[in-house]
Amino acid sequence: MIIDKLAYNSKLRNIAPISKLLFSMSVLVICIWANSFLVSVFTALTMLFLIIFIGKTSYKNVFHLMTVPIVFIIMGAAAIAISIGQNSSDMLFSLHFGNTYFGVSHTSLLSAVRVMIKCFGAVSCMYFLSFITQKRTQNEHYLFFCIYLHY
Repeated sequence: MIIDKLAYNSKLRNIAPISKLLFSMSVLVICIWANSFLVSVFTALTMLFLIIFIGKTSYKNVFHLMTVPIVFIIMGAAAIAISIGQNSSDMLFSLHFGNTYFGVSHTSLLSAVRVMIKCFGAVSCMYFLSFITQKRTQNEHYLFFCIYLHY
């Protein structure tokens, strides 16, 4: 309900939904395909800028709704960052249990940060689409379907 209200009040609500869909999906594909830290950060910041400053959505609402995916992104990144090995020589820090070391290596930490930033960019693309595109009512879907069949 909150997202529907935000989309209804967005200053970008009058742009054609298909244009917004194509834009956000294009940026999403570029963010994922580029596999670049800078592209992911730029994507996230650009989408947040468009949502907050161009769409005039309250930053409090945006960041409040971003907490749910951020928690999952951090949990996933933590799982990626933890390495299991037989020695601790390549780990930045580790815990020793029996013959096994659980820790964080430079490589695993870098991978976790890359995945976290890429996910944040992707979520920002999806939130851009969600926060500025109104949900169509049942009557509007029926009307568009009838127009489509007419032509």
